[in-house]
Amino acid sequence: MNNKIKTILLILMCTTLFSCNVKNNIDISSIKTISDYSENTFVDDIESLNFGKYPKNSKTDEKIEPIEWIILENDVENKKLLLMSKYIIDSEMFNKENVSTTWEKSSIREWLNKTFYELTFDRDEKEKIIETEVLNNDDANMLTIAGNNTRDYIFLLNIEESNKYFNNSSDNVNGIKLAATYGTYFSKEGKNTKYSKSGRNRLKVMRDYKLTDNTWWAKEYNYYWLRSIGNEQNKVAVVNPFGIINIEGEIADSIYIGVRPCMWVKY
Repeated sequence: MNNKIKTILLILMCTTLFSCNVKNNIDISSIKTISDYSENTFVDDIESLNFGKYPKNSKTDEKIEPIEWIILENDVENKKLLLMSKYIIDSEMFNKENVSTTWEKSSIREWLNKTFYELTFDRDEKEKIIETEVLNNDDANMLTIAGNNTRDYIFLLNIEESNKYFNNSSDNVNGIKLAATYGTYFSKEGKNTKYSKSGRNRLKVMRDYKLTDNTWWAKEYNYYWLRSIGNEQNKVAVVNPFGIINIEGEIADSIYIGVRPCMWVKY
């Protein structure tokens, strides 16, 4: 077999699903979505795809590795997947200033759709990411303003979406392991070395409650942002280390909250 034929075959193999970055070349027809798992499933046991690259096991951004994504939804009719990073890939302030904010005006939205988007995905991958209308609805119970709807390539889940896919509303006091995750080495030990020691410790372990069973705490599960505004205009909803939504939220410029990007991609 000559080199030209080998090259053609390689190209055909790589177009089966997304790109050669896709883990194990998973068949879309049999792919598992988050609804296929029980609420007690640990994050490590959820099937994932590789797509894009970002620092992971290094303290610096010099070494980049594939990002693992779980599948929240498979829209077969429109041939697209809703992906969410399997782990917390970084920690970012939702907004760089402790002021009234919305998803539309937040610094994290700009970071996700500019810095993260540009650095993480190559040209072919960007062509597969769908610009999506992101809905931001006011919460009558919170009496805060969600802001305008936006169009984004990369976004965070809101309260309704997180509860839809994980069934992890604040009413579920037992916790939902399925929604709980932890950060990569880079997200906790990389750029955050510029923060105070107490801040870095909060990134590693957030013990809000006395644990009756700590056997699943070994991975140091962390908080991560949603995009819904909390009970004050400068606070934002989060998912806590037990996988439960905290609707009241954390201060928007908190340094210890993780990021799990989401996006729709076509196949």
